Parts: sequence; structure tokens; C-alpha cells
Amino acid sequence: MQVVVATNVTNHGDEIRDKGFHLSPIRLRRHSLNPLHEVRTLIQLFRLYRQEQPDLVHHIAIKPVLYGSFIAWLLKIPVTVNALTGLGFVFTSSTWRARLLHPFVCFGLRFFLNRLNGKVIVQNPDDMHALEEMAHVRHEQIKVISGSGVDTNRFLALPEPISTPIVVAMVARMLTDKGVLDLIEAARLLRNQGQSLRILLFGMPDAENPTSISKTQLEAWTTEGVAEWRGFEKDVQRIWKEAHIAVLPSHREGLPKSLLEAAACGRPIITTDTPGCREVVRSNETGLIVPPRDPEALANAIACLAKDQELRTSMGKQGRVFIEESFSERLVIRQTIDLYRDLLGS
Repeated sequence: MQVVVATNVTNHGDEIRDKGFHLSPIRLRRHSLNPLHEVRTLIQLFRLYRQEQPDLVHHIAIKPVLYGSFIAWLLKIPVTVNALTGLGFVFTSSTWRARLLHPFVCFGLRFFLNRLNGKVIVQNPDDMHALEEMAHVRHEQIKVISGSGVDTNRFLALPEPISTPIVVAMVARMLTDKGVLDLIEAARLLRNQGQSLRILLFGMPDAENPTSISKTQLEAWTTEGVAEWRGFEKDVQRIWKEAHIAVLPSHREGLPKSLLEAAACGRPIITTDTPGCREVVRSNETGLIVPPRDPEALANAIACLAKDQELRTSMGKQGRVFIEESFSERLVIRQTIDLYRDLLGS
């Protein structure tokens, strides 16, 4: 069996090859609307699929799902698996660009995801219902698999740091859709209340996303002292060795891996009552859930955990158990391979 990985290649090409995969670089820009570039991408995919003649193709994210499924349909690829890791900008934004694209994306999803020789994977029940209602994807075509899982042998439960003040960390791309502005406003509220906390932001801006926050703004918040932007951190466990609380006030997710990793390390979570986020927390057991776009409620939740070490410890322990039971990497891999076998067998 040969596995071919087709993706943009930046820093991880050798790592992919070292895993035993054949790497085929493609130029796919997630938010590009340049017709010439998009046509070149489709031609690349057509040539790749015609050359490899795969028995099964697995597309991840909306644009690869639409483009890859189109080429698979043209070339009559036997089995197509489409994974939507959240419904993304087109479904969550109210900008003119998102409104313009929405009907075309829904039509494409309806056409390609209802093929009998395939399945669509979503990460939470809200996305399943959204696909059924907005894109009219049949219920039997959809399979819910909880994200990409967490390697619980790598991400181990960590003792809470003994340093002061309390450290609150957010690990995400630096986008407004991730709730970064809400966290900054909450941090200002806490500072005005006299709370002594450190708010750390880990992650980079995303130049291809229209909701990206500029490096200039992130550096300005650091200079102001309201939060500390640390940029990209490869060793995620190092973050949770330093931080007491994990926060992600996102407006919508597929299933946020950063929170799953935090919980696996025994950190209590604060997140929003939104699709994808609410699934990773047992409210008041492994963390706290607040309304989205509500900096005051977010500030209150942070203050609640910051002052109560016993509650943080209890939630962290229960969060670790929750991850082992429901979100382990082994469970997700087994579910995905079982899906492959069912589709190839049929």
C-alpha cells in the first residue's frame, strides 16, 4: 500500500517523507479567488490523480474537499472521503466575500458530498446538522469523528506550576474568529479590577485569512502589557508546564486540538458555548463555558479559576480522564481506518 500526501509544502516536507509517505507538493491557497491560480491548482490535482489512480482519496478542509471531489468525480475515483474540520470562514463570517461565496459552496457540497461511494467526516454534531440544513447533505452520508485525536502517551498530565502570578494561555492562530479580541478586552477588565494575571498568546497570524490580526497589533498589546504574544511554539507541552489555565474564546471550531492537548496535560479549560468548543468541555467538571463574544463573562470565568487552586486541580484531573475516554488518538485512528475498510469493501 502506498500513501501519497498532496499539500502545500513549507517546513515539514522531510518530516512527511520520513514517515514513509510519498509527498506531492501542490499550490493551494486557502482563501485565493484568483481564477488563474485556481485553474492551475485544479490542473495539478487532475494530473496527480490521473497519474496515481488512487483507490481512495481523503480531502481535508472546504477548498480541498470541493476541488478534490470535483477531480475525483471526473476521473471516477472509487472512494472519496471528505473531512470538514469546521465549516470555516464562508459559514462563520458576515462579510460580503463570505456572503458571495456561501451559495456556491453550499451547491458544491450538496453535489459532491451526497455521492454514494463516499462519506463526509465532521468533528461535531453542530456541523453535521449545519451540512444537513444548509447544504442538504443526506444524514447517512455523514460520520462524526472527534477531530484528529490526542496522543495521550506524548501529552502527559503535568503538575500545576508553582510560579506566580497565575498564567492564562491561549494557543491558536491569531484571528478575530478565534476570539483574540474578546480575550484582550477580558484582560483589560481584569487589570482594571486589580487582578494580577499573565495572559499569554501562542500562535501566528494567518496572511491568507481575512480575519487575521497583524503582528504590529500583537506587538502593541505586548508593549501595552495587556497580554504577551509569544508567537509559534513547537513544544506545546512547554506551554502547559508554564500555564495554569487554557482559554479559547473562539466563535466556532471543528474540534480545537489546542484545548484537547491542554486537557490531556491536566489543565482546566475556559471556552465558549459554540460548535466544536462546547464538545471538549464537561461544563463545571473539566472547565467553564461562557457565551461567545462576551469579554465580561470571559473575565469572570478567568477570575473564578485564578482564585481557586482546588477547583483548577479537580478540573484538570477530570479533563485528563475525559480525553483518555473520548478523544485519544488511538480511538480516532481506529474509527477512520474502519471507515476506509467499510467504503473499500462496499
